[in-house]
Amino acid sequence: GEGSLSLLALAHKYKPTKFFPYLHTGYHRFYEKLFEPLRHKKIKFLEIGLDNGNGSLLWEEYFTKAEFHGIEYSSNKVNDASKKVNKINIHYGSQEDVNFLRRFKQQSGGNFDIIIDDGGHHFEHQVNSYKYLFLDNLKAGGIYIIEDIETSYWNGKMMYGREHNGGVNVSETTIMKFKQMVDGVNRKFHANKF
Repeated sequence: GEGSLSLLALAHKYKPTKFFPYLHTGYHRFYEKLFEPLRHKKIKFLEIGLDNGNGSLLWEEYFTKAEFHGIEYSSNKVNDASKKVNKINIHYGSQEDVNFLRRFKQQSGGNFDIIIDDGGHHFEHQVNSYKYLFLDNLKAGGIYIIEDIETSYWNGKMMYGREHNGGVNVSETTIMKFKQMVDGVNRKFHANKF
C-alpha cells in the first residue's frame, strides 16, 4: 500500500539521481534514519531543485501526510515537474535572488520540518539559500540538508553554464562556512573575541 515501500525501493522505482548512479550520492543510507520518524506525520517539506520531477514523486509517496513545496528556477523544469506531480506547491524563483528568498516565507508560510537544497549546486547558491531559509523558514528542531557540497572544492569546472571558483581554502564556499561555524561554536577555547 501507499507509504510502505522503503526509501531504497522508492529510489529504484523513481530513479532520481540523488540515489544513483554517482558514487558520492546514495543519500538513502542517511535519509532513512533521519526521515523515518516523520514519514507518517503531518509535516511541511521543501526541496530546492525539482529536476524532472522524479524526486518529487518519490517524496510524495514516501511522506504520506506531508505538505510539499518546491523551489525551481527553470521554467522548463517547472513544466516537466508540474505535469508529473500533483501534491507539490511549486515556487518559481532562483536561489540567487535574495528578494525571492526573502518573500518565500510569505508565499509558503515557512515553518518547514525538512528543507533539502538540491538546487544549483554552486556554493554561492547554497550559502545564499541557507542564509535566508534556515533562519526564516525552518521550524525549531527541523532538518536542513544541503546536497552536493563537494562543489565547494571545484575550481574551473562548469555546471549549469557557470564556472565554479571554489577550492580547499576559499573562504566563501559552503564547506568553509561550516568549518567556520565549528570554530564559532568552540570559540571559548581559542578566541573570546568571536
